[in-house]
Amino acid sequence: MNILEKKQEIIAEIGKVNDEKLLEEILRLLHREDDDIPEWHKEILEERSKKYESGEEEMLDWEEVKNSF
Repeated sequence: MNILEKKQEIIAEIGKVNDEKLLEEILRLLHREDDDIPEWHKEILEERSKKYESGEEEMLDWEEVKNSF
């Protein structure tokens, strides 16, 4: 399913919704901004991303993490 088909499906399903709380929650998600993430957290993520991109740190995929237990 491509992105246009996903959008069309969402639009069709929202048209069937009669629950006002659900619609409000959907609107909240659609209007969410990056301000939900504290600035200090963004800085930590940026630092980790730079270390990963420079090769200073490695990442493990989920299978590696699971197998380590």
